[in-house]
Amino acid sequence: MRILVIAISLAGLSLGSSTHAGDLPRRKAPQNYAPAYAAEPAKSWQGCHAGAHIGAGAGRASRATTSGALIGAQAGCDIQSDRFVAGAELDGSYAGLDNRGFGGKFRQKAIGSARVRAGYLIDDKLLAYGTVGLAAGSGEFKDFANSSSKTHVGWVAGIGAQYKITNNISAKAELLHYDLGRETYRSAGGPLRIYSKSNIARLGADYHF
Repeated sequence: MRILVIAISLAGLSLGSSTHAGDLPRRKAPQNYAPAYAAEPAKSWQGCHAGAHIGAGAGRASRATTSGALIGAQAGCDIQSDRFVAGAELDGSYAGLDNRGFGGKFRQKAIGSARVRAGYLIDDKLLAYGTVGLAAGSGEFKDFANSSSKTHVGWVAGIGAQYKITNNISAKAELLHYDLGRETYRSAGGPLRIYSKSNIARLGADYHF
């Protein structure tokens, strides 16, 4: 009889323990949630780039007006500090800026520059900048009796905006003023001094390495 009482007591304790254990809160396995939005990585402007451009311009060769189109290439490198970007760029263009004054024809056949530029990032993708540097151009004068070519050397300054389409590709627009000074050409009427300057608008694209 004593053994039966002990067995019933043990069975009751076991049942009570199971009931209380069932009432305890269960710990759920942690769940990992993917972020709702992953921010696009910032566009870095530090490094080197190369690309091509097209444009059109108008200006003056002494008293005569000039106009025409151009096509060319450019390459440069930049450094970035927070939202400020600075660098240097070389460019060269085949140009057709010409006129039919002076009793002949003057043509700016080629134009190029070595410039520094500095700008501010409006956001990670858009850079507004100013640029200034040395410029040179190849001029040619022809009339019925003469044909002579000279190299004009002067300066260039302007403004621009560049937009990063991807981390490696950008598009830009620039407005540049070239002042290439005077050179003396042969003409039927004697030595002819021609002062060349022009305003050029360019559209371009660059690949960033």
